[in-house]
Amino acid sequence: MNAITKEFTHVMPKKLPGLVIVTAGILPLYILGVAGKTAAIPLSLLILVAMVMVAAFMGPKLSLAISPLVALGFAGTAYFSDKPLAGALFIAVVAFLCRAAMVSSKAAMLNLIAIFIAIFITGPPLLTGHNPVAWDNIRDIFLWTLGACLWASFIGWLLTLRVPIPKLPALPSLKIAAVSGLLVGLLVGVATWVVLDYQLGKGGGWLILTLFIVFQPFTPGTMMKAAHRAIGTLLGFFLLSLLLLVEPNSAPAWAFALPGILAMTAAFMDKLKSDSPYWEYVMFLTLGVVLIEGSGSGQQHLVESIRHLSVLRLHYTIIGVVIGLIATALFLGVQNKLSSGALEEISTHV
Repeated sequence: MNAITKEFTHVMPKKLPGLVIVTAGILPLYILGVAGKTAAIPLSLLILVAMVMVAAFMGPKLSLAISPLVALGFAGTAYFSDKPLAGALFIAVVAFLCRAAMVSSKAAMLNLIAIFIAIFITGPPLLTGHNPVAWDNIRDIFLWTLGACLWASFIGWLLTLRVPIPKLPALPSLKIAAVSGLLVGLLVGVATWVVLDYQLGKGGGWLILTLFIVFQPFTPGTMMKAAHRAIGTLLGFFLLSLLLLVEPNSAPAWAFALPGILAMTAAFMDKLKSDSPYWEYVMFLTLGVVLIEGSGSGQQHLVESIRHLSVLRLHYTIIGVVIGLIATALFLGVQNKLSSGALEEISTHV
């Protein structure tokens, strides 16, 4: 690996722009869009986003090593999508493992894997046949995911060669990481059970995603992040509404998929800037995700379909922010009560 790294460093220009790396990373999405295979774009997009970050922060070797497990996790979303209780337990375990791994700063990006798996269990992609839970479709999800993981690992490696990777904060101890994982797993597990049982679909997926992001025990800045999440979603919704005013209802899927990919490119570039506000990233992300999801929906009137998705994302994001803040307030209240009780006990023995 070191020899290959030196060779690439020698061949490539001194400064490879981040835009070039990001464009190469999402090149498969452009190819899928032009080829008309829009059903595979949302799945490939989220895997590329997550695994590029995982490879950049954990290293390409570990990224390649966990790729089969990640592919198995995404394939599991189809298998458990019609089993509310089993699906809730599945997501709770995934959330616990990925959150507990944040005891290491290198493993912080594994949280993205858990978030995206939770999104897809509410509406797994249909790549083959007519039934998402059919074994042929589960097999193809596994294979598509594995291929995207391998490509993302390569792009993440290129990213480490040319872009300085910041060190992310880690949870202070394994015990705190485990408790945090249990709490997050419990909350998103219950939410997943409700979403699957009541068949809330894509909106429910965005509710679970928001809970993942907003409810982060033992992590500072949760309230500010929740505010940025809401503001960015509102701005993304506004930009999307403007775009849909000029797009004809008969526009083909690629006319929405390609702008969505450009918006995702902007979100990637924004993420690489350490001084950019979180709401800005969420704004581009909202625009990109809704356009790409809508373009792969297979609906005849895509403008109406995408407008419906944007309203769902806005509503369920706000609901998720409120629930997440309530859960955070309850957690902080219990934490403060336990801390004050411990201090009183110590003072009585002094």
